Amino acid sequence: MNEAKIKAVKDSFDLVAPIAGTAAELFYGRLFELDPTLKPL
Repeated sequence: MNEAKIKAVKDSFDLVAPIAGTAAELFYGRLFELDPTLKPL
């Protein structure tokens, strides 16, 4: 990855950090909706 891409990833984490709990719920909720067999992991 180049410096611009690295900065973009870091900046996106900064935006998500304040809502990390909600973001995790949304992410895993959708993941398990798509593939319930992943829940034990």
